[in-house]
Amino acid sequence: MDRFLQSLPNGLVATGAVVIFILLLLQMNPFHTACDSQINLLKEKLNPAFFTKADPKRPDIIPASLYSKYKERCMKGASQGSCLQWFESLKRLDSELLSSPSTCTADILAISEISKILTESLQIMVRLAWGPKAPESAYDKNSWFQNFHLRSFCNLRDWYSSAKGKEAWIDLRESLMDELPGASELSRKEVWSRSILSTSCSSL
Repeated sequence: MDRFLQSLPNGLVATGAVVIFILLLLQMNPFHTACDSQINLLKEKLNPAFFTKADPKRPDIIPASLYSKYKERCMKGASQGSCLQWFESLKRLDSELLSSPSTCTADILAISEISKILTESLQIMVRLAWGPKAPESAYDKNSWFQNFHLRSFCNLRDWYSSAKGKEAWIDLRESLMDELPGASELSRKEVWSRSILSTSCSSL
């Protein structure tokens, strides 16, 4: 090996060494892109509402975010009043996503915390509007949801589709329809018409 290296021109050996050095640097410190900066900025804006860090004195404990607290309160109360702060936090998230560069949308939506919020928020909204039993008719499908709540549902649905694809949204939608209380006693058409999944978002 030593003889082989000695047989190579000095310039070629030097160039090869520089290339290897650069590759090692890139592996240890990948290029910081504009979207990386945007993600960091977004996390700063949404902290501590959505992102939390452990206390250096207690690194084993990560405090719950405000979003998580609002979500738990909403799920427990299941009313317009108990869910107000949760919906407002989702509106803030939607606003921040809209203000982010479209070229970074895919990277932002791939953030694990945001991806989880999109999925669970849609699940919770559908279940909240449906209630403990099937609505009597399609006219009752919104329960206590107002246009504000339905717009939030529609916006998050669109973000979910952008993040995971239309097929993923269809899979989530169908699984939700199957698990709603009393859904097994209704036809798919009836479940669809009595849930907010059939909301006409274009009319909001």
